[in-house]
Amino acid sequence: EHVPPEQVEDDHPRRHRRGRLVALGLVMLLLLGGAGVGAYLWSQTQYYVGAEGSNVAIFRGLSQDVGPISTSRLYRTQDIALKDLPAYQRERVESAIATSGLADARRIVRTLQEQAERCREQAATEPAPTGDPAALDCGSGA
Repeated sequence: EHVPPEQVEDDHPRRHRRGRLVALGLVMLLLLGGAGVGAYLWSQTQYYVGAEGSNVAIFRGLSQDVGPISTSRLYRTQDIALKDLPAYQRERVESAIATSGLADARRIVRTLQEQAERCREQAATEPAPTGDPAALDCGSGA
């Protein structure tokens, strides 16, 4: 069967255009996939201080989830009970404290440890007089 030359010429540009669209789609998928992998790898260099059960913990990743996808994981639980922290610091930990990196997270944990120790000492002695600016608000944490 003989195919007229006009019909052969008409099919060629259509196939060529379809090939370009497929190639463009693949490039877009690769770019989106690469951006997703890059974002995930970057997120794993981030740390924050938060609550794990009733204790302070350091987490690796981002404190916000993306829909049902968790963007963080527990790095290390600390031996600091939330109930031993001043009320303000306890609220900050429960809301997640952003840090500039692991060293900063560890510095924040040291500060929280010192405050928890002072609150435990304060609870073991007479309550601080009301209005004392040096007193910590070490509520019961319950």
